[in-house]
Amino acid sequence: VMQQYLSFINLAEKSICVFNPYFVPTFSILEAFKIAALSGVEVTLLLPKKTDSKIATYSMYSYFESLLQAGVQIYLRDDFSHSKVIFIDDEIASVGSTNFDCRSFEHNYELNVILFDDHITAEIKEEFDERKNKANHINLEKFKKRSVKQKTLERLCRFLSPLL
Repeated sequence: VMQQYLSFINLAEKSICVFNPYFVPTFSILEAFKIAALSGVEVTLLLPKKTDSKIATYSMYSYFESLLQAGVQIYLRDDFSHSKVIFIDDEIASVGSTNFDCRSFEHNYELNVILFDDHITAEIKEEFDERKNKANHINLEKFKKRSVKQKTLERLCRFLSPLL
């Protein structure tokens, strides 16, 4: 699935939208998102403000600053949904059980379905936009001002992230 996601990200010409409960990307996924955003592709991540694991939450936050600097738009939801969707250019969608983390990519037996249907993708996009409009948009300058304690916990948890 990681190869599928990388191929989707690299093929995107207009937009990439991700709706996922866990975001602890591998180096290649992280760089692909940043390259896409720096290339003018609109990259939007819709993630939970808190996950069911403090380590996963702090680790997730550790990736935000570099993504925001590259132009990725990040929105945090108050709810915790297990929906796992990525769609590209409003044309192709992947829906399934895969999180954006090492365990899903390398250890778990995940399954996704790839949809090449404009109508279904439009419905998914509509749901995505509704949830995004209710979420909190992260501002880079404000995000940089988080506490030393927060940044330290993020770095520590990022170090532990391969174990998640």
